Amino acid sequence: MNHLDLIKRGTAAYVFALTALGISLQSPKLAGKDGTLATCLILLIYELYEPTSNLNTAHEGHMAGIERLVQFRGVEQNETALGGALFKNITYALMVKSLQYRKTSRLKELIDQTVWWDMQGILFAKGHRLGNLLEDLDTYKTSAQHSLQASAGYLQLCAGLDMEFGSWYQDLLAESPSPIYWTSGNEPELLFPNINLALLLLDYWALRLALSTSIDIICSNVPD
Repeated sequence: MNHLDLIKRGTAAYVFALTALGISLQSPKLAGKDGTLATCLILLIYELYEPTSNLNTAHEGHMAGIERLVQFRGVEQNETALGGALFKNITYALMVKSLQYRKTSRLKELIDQTVWWDMQGILFAKGHRLGNLLEDLDTYKTSAQHSLQASAGYLQLCAGLDMEFGSWYQDLLAESPSPIYWTSGNEPELLFPNINLALLLLDYWALRLALSTSIDIICSNVPD
């Protein structure tokens, strides 16, 4: 099979899957199935690698559709093993987007209602709260209503979230192999027991750093 044949077959499969997905989304019963959400994510990955000039627009549109589908499914649909895994994957992707654009995710309320079953989901939910806080801070910085009292209020919110991150880390230490990381002798290299714990700690450190930076910005702009 040559390269052109592979492209044609891939395009045909994509069109077929997209058509089938459209039919499923028109049925409330099928739209709530885990397989429908999984298909949305698979097609989203395909679109990321599809060489089109409007790639970003297509990706954003597809992601917005996934957000609406997750809202339609509600919390109960995420209780299956597959549904929970898909929801956590989407929660992470939207957390990154929320932090990158400093905008509250439209799924934040649903994420807050979720009883998370592992440390990863709990951390991602806190990341969404940080994204919401960053949006509020940006709104405050661009407003004319600067005051010492308001700055103190935002500092208190940041401090509260920072304490939650600290408590999360202590819980992680309690349930993880000890030590959770160590130096290799070749600074600044760190070693971890497994790749999952390494990725989780990287996310944790990134969130704590983003929060610390926000605290520093607030303190640097406190009104006289």
